[in-house]
Amino acid sequence: MTDAISLALSTGLGPVIAVIIILAMMGLTYKMAGKIPAIITGIASTFALMFMNFLPIFWGIAVIFGLIAGMVLTGGDRDGY
Repeated sequence: MTDAISLALSTGLGPVIAVIIILAMMGLTYKMAGKIPAIITGIASTFALMFMNFLPIFWGIAVIFGLIAGMVLTGGDRDGY
């Protein structure tokens, strides 16, 4: 998996992979918690991937941190209430 991501990044497809990951996480959050938490998770994931891209860590960790940040910001309740 790491080799596939490295190949995609070297060919300039990094932003495409990031968008696919963010949409997948938003869909997962939508199924688990509702519409508003999914939107907040998408925003948190965007910032997590944007800032953690400059850190020398694996992309999967950035994705997990973004998902956790989105769920923590919404409190984990359905529709954020």
